[in-house]
Amino acid sequence: NPNTLYFGSDVLYRSTDGGTSVTKVSQEPISSGVAISAIGISPQNDNVRVVGLRTGGIFGTTTGSSTLINLDASNTVPNGFIARVVIDPNNVNTAYVTLSSFGFVSVWKTTTLNDVNPIWTAAATGIPNVPVNAFAIDASNSNNLYAGTDIGVYISEDAGASWVPFGTGLPIVAVFDMAIHPVTKVLRIATHGRGLWEIPTGDIVCNVSGSGTTTPVSCNGNTDGTATITLAGDGSGAPGTYMLDGGGPQAFATNPFTITNLSAGNHTIVATVTA
Repeated sequence: NPNTLYFGSDVLYRSTDGGTSVTKVSQEPISSGVAISAIGISPQNDNVRVVGLRTGGIFGTTTGSSTLINLDASNTVPNGFIARVVIDPNNVNTAYVTLSSFGFVSVWKTTTLNDVNPIWTAAATGIPNVPVNAFAIDASNSNNLYAGTDIGVYISEDAGASWVPFGTGLPIVAVFDMAIHPVTKVLRIATHGRGLWEIPTGDIVCNVSGSGTTTPVSCNGNTDGTATITLAGDGSGAPGTYMLDGGGPQAFATNPFTITNLSAGNHTIVATVTA
């Protein structure tokens, strides 16, 4: 719900009407004299809320309670500036926190957020001990993570088990924010002094159906890439002719192509765009 907003001082606030009115949804203060530095809300369940503090400390709730409990009671995560808290968009029990501090492991993960005492493990193998100021999870594949560090972007394709640098041509620069567009899957980053950058983040798969001899194929508006067409058939039936988005300036193809030996009936075209 885009009308639901959160912001923090030394207390977490919530608005359900776009900011016209706000309600305190945590104890005040969460920690005496310490401000909130990061807020994570589950895209699946608004009652799952986690905040990080400027001097360290992770507090939250999985029930929507206005009393946030200490989610790192054993003090496993180092007491550095918590830069980001991100809850897995596909799993309310998995969350990541990042530290904007030198000399510490900078990414930490839990898969037991619903426990009274969640277990946090280091999840930064491959990233030097530098600040991680931004973090994003690919909602279409939660194994794919992106970290914006003081020395550029890193990617993990195994849910944080290992990381490697990401982005051809990107200078070694501090990355302060990032987000993945929910439709085009483009990753955009904001840097310190080197502007904004973007890059597609892998395959976009679209199921396209239609009738007749010409079926326009687009992939969420993205027509810049390579199309792979897959059709199922038993080797009999009439051939079909399909047009691949022939009218666009960056079209897959400018001419129709013919598919033969399909069985009778409807078929599905799957267009995979690899940028």
